[in-house]
Amino acid sequence: GGIEMLPSAALHSLNPPKNICIVAKPNQKQVAPALQRIVTFFNQHRISIFIRNELLARDSCQSLRGDFIRVEDFSEVPSQNCLAIALGGDGTMLYTFRNLPAGSTVLGINFGNLGFLTPFRYEDLDQVLEQLMAGELVKRSRSMLEVDLLRGGEEIGSWRVTNDLSVNKAALARMNQLSLYVDGKPLTQIRADGIVCSTPSGSTAYNLSAGGSIIEP
Repeated sequence: GGIEMLPSAALHSLNPPKNICIVAKPNQKQVAPALQRIVTFFNQHRISIFIRNELLARDSCQSLRGDFIRVEDFSEVPSQNCLAIALGGDGTMLYTFRNLPAGSTVLGINFGNLGFLTPFRYEDLDQVLEQLMAGELVKRSRSMLEVDLLRGGEEIGSWRVTNDLSVNKAALARMNQLSLYVDGKPLTQIRADGIVCSTPSGSTAYNLSAGGSIIEP
């Protein structure tokens, strides 16, 4: 297979969007009131709002009022001048990164516990939306991995990941013999259960689980 690191960049100004896509973890009790506040706010600013039917089908979201566009899939959301608002924790952010086109801008509102990827609190939602429309927010690009799985010279899978790639063994009692190449040149051979290739964002989770400290990637 092949792994390509997509570049990371410095901070950039975040311009007010023309389209909004809302992604949420449905079982959080704050989702329904947050959805209503977001829809009401962007209706006042005449910005198009896209929400998946899967989210709207939840009992707590069926009473949502306002103007918004129902979509079945993320592919129906405009890719230009669109901001995704992810309501949840880091898992919701990763889900959003995985399903939207590369280069998409995501604004994370933390409903979870750690919230390493979601910088804004639910309690500050109204203030964050006002800052967004005033052009007072900045965005940061994060490195990602593009992964191609080849077998017999034929590509059988391709993924874009934010955190990490894990190559694991299939049989529990056997070890893998792995050959590692960088830019097509052999680096080393490894006998192990598997190997993990991580981005700066993903490496923090491994360090935290091992009891280590973490800093901004």
